[in-house]
Amino acid sequence: MALSTKDPAETITVEFDFSDLSSTTPSSAVTTAAAYQGTDTTPLVMGTTTISGTKVEQTISGGTAGMIYGLRCVAQVSGNPLVVAGVLAVRSLP
Repeated sequence: MALSTKDPAETITVEFDFSDLSSTTPSSAVTTAAAYQGTDTTPLVMGTTTISGTKVEQTISGGTAGMIYGLRCVAQVSGNPLVVAGVLAVRSLP
């Protein structure tokens, strides 16, 4: 799943939609980021996680311009872990 592009100075909210995997609201969720492409000198910072229905919203700030990060959201749904993943590009906007 391709996610939006962000500038290193921005704080954005990324949405992970679990509706294709379950109609039940997750009880908890954890989002992680890992370097996918490029050299990471300033890691992404995971902020607030919000669960609304079958969607998990994660605020993200920081990151290194030119990096592509792999994001992975693991949600607990009815006692089972479900995963939605995607990539996020960080670019310095003009």
